[in-house]
Amino acid sequence: MDAPLQDDSKVRPWQKRALPYAVVALACIAARLPFLSVPMIVDEGAYGYVAKFWTSHYQLYRDIPFDRPQGLFLIFKLCLLLIGGTLQAIRFYAALWTAAGGVTLFLLLERAHSRRAAWFGALGFAVLSTCVRVEGYTANGETFANFPLLLSALLTWQGSFGWAGFAAGGASFIKPSGASGLILAMGWALTRPEKRKNLALSAAGFAFWPLASIIHGALADWGSYWHIMVTFRGALTDALGLDVAEQLRLMRLHIRTTFPAWAPAFAAGSFAVFRASRPQRNFGLLFAASALAGMAIGARWADHYFIQWVAPMCFLGGIGAATIQGPREDRIAALAIAAALLVFAFGEGPYWLMSPKEVSETYYERDAYTHGPEIAAFVRAHTRPEDSIYVAFSNAHLYYLADRRAAPPLLFWLYPAGSAEFAAQVMDAVEARVPAAIIVTHPVPGPYLKTDEFWKALRSGYEEAFRQRLICVYLRKGDKPASEAGSASSP
Repeated sequence: MDAPLQDDSKVRPWQKRALPYAVVALACIAARLPFLSVPMIVDEGAYGYVAKFWTSHYQLYRDIPFDRPQGLFLIFKLCLLLIGGTLQAIRFYAALWTAAGGVTLFLLLERAHSRRAAWFGALGFAVLSTCVRVEGYTANGETFANFPLLLSALLTWQGSFGWAGFAAGGASFIKPSGASGLILAMGWALTRPEKRKNLALSAAGFAFWPLASIIHGALADWGSYWHIMVTFRGALTDALGLDVAEQLRLMRLHIRTTFPAWAPAFAAGSFAVFRASRPQRNFGLLFAASALAGMAIGARWADHYFIQWVAPMCFLGGIGAATIQGPREDRIAALAIAAALLVFAFGEGPYWLMSPKEVSETYYERDAYTHGPEIAAFVRAHTRPEDSIYVAFSNAHLYYLADRRAAPPLLFWLYPAGSAEFAAQVMDAVEARVPAAIIVTHPVPGPYLKTDEFWKALRSGYEEAFRQRLICVYLRKGDKPASEAGSASSP
């Protein structure tokens, strides 16, 4: 005998409201499960390194020069405290933030257009924001900033400009590109009544977070904070020749690389421009333009910048998809979206069928990623916990995996490449044999460091002890074997 059907009248209203949010959240998390074990990348390791070693005695900015606001490191500290510091824990933690962003996008589309649009946009976001070509599965800054940015967009649409500015400021406290939320709020305020009041509210709400960052920087060490957050950025631009023409070239390059990941949302969103109401269209276009402006703040374009671009594309794409009546009634739209899905399937789809290691090998082609754990295990086995190491000149995730402090504490090749002062710190540390081990993973960056001088100093005080393809580990000459030799547990 068949079981009786459930009486919908007995389902509580809150259950009906919560079900779509739960489905979207679970979709965002489920989409990331195949990528939890893809080898750690440099950004994740660098943020984890700061979260692990930043204390009242070993201060961010003063002792760890890092040109990012404090928010992202605090988020990582919370992850280490709540669920642990394994790669899988960090990625799952990022998935939870993405789930919060997906639910917020659902709410935004439901209020701005319809529930049908909300389903299309939010489920599209769950998949597209995960894509390998935008490095969406990683625990990158844009992954965490997306939630407060979407919250800011929702509050902007609802006319709560003060809170929208506050949420946008929170996003910028995580990643400077989060300032795009303020651009959206203030741009939308110009189209609403009481323009001056709403502009002031947006700016005032936003200002809390930069002020908090500055106060902490002043308490830690104002000179170091200002130098890495402001002075260094200008020196970097000059040293690497990052003028407007170069920025546009890099932007076009990364648009081509990442396009398969957001092509379906872009195709559907193109129809939203013509079919949505004027407020919906204008808001969506402003959302997209502000995201692009925020991404440009990063100065050097990268694939993961486009994690931020996925959200406005899915907003427009959700509306566009909701307007399509069917393949027979709307042939042009159906064909355009079908073509975009083919681009997605051929450009992005193969990654979803690969093993975690194959994903890393295919997309990054970076030995320091695929062999990171074994390199780090060797370093842990041949150095002491109190020893420092230096990763020359990239791949800061090796510091995190090896659980060793950096000396000099320069986590990216951009620092010695963009600053004569930082380049001198590298040479001083190598010549004085400060790090117990030096891991060479990257060519010597110019213009301030000289290749022959670096290698002369390295070979004078260190000897090669381990090689993994193009990665070499050099140990300090004369050191006794570490007492913890053989201990190779992961952090």
